[in-house]
Amino acid sequence: QHFRKSMNESNKIPPFTLNGSPYDQSTYVGRFQGFLDVIDPRCLFISDKELDDSIGLLEKFKTNQLPKGVTDEQLWHARKVRDAVVHPATGEHIFPLFRMAAFVPINVPLVAGMLGSTGIAGTLFWQWANQSYNSALNYANRSGSDISMEEIG
Repeated sequence: QHFRKSMNESNKIPPFTLNGSPYDQSTYVGRFQGFLDVIDPRCLFISDKELDDSIGLLEKFKTNQLPKGVTDEQLWHARKVRDAVVHPATGEHIFPLFRMAAFVPINVPLVAGMLGSTGIAGTLFWQWANQSYNSALNYANRSGSDISMEEIG
């Protein structure tokens, strides 16, 4: 699969788990690789069919009904696809522009606009655009818990 071409230097794929990571989270490099996986812009182009196939494969893994020949690499890819599109707590599909994979491609022009702005109107526009986008991204990737105003304050 195109997502796992260079998992690590040795290309050794670890055994698949539903809750673990394909990268060693006890090291900086492993955590960095995991972060790069989350913001991979290719995740913006996941089709509904690919998502459905990935969810189906993970369901078969849960029930020990995997077809012969399914590899750990395919299972890690399926989990990456599901995690990129489906909110873990609500189960809602995250709109592509608000997935974590869109954070870098969207923020680069926003930051460039903020840094390049010389007038008050331009500065206000770019700050508004930046804050609006980041609040939408944060809302789409929020915790699934509903918290009342009484609990907050």
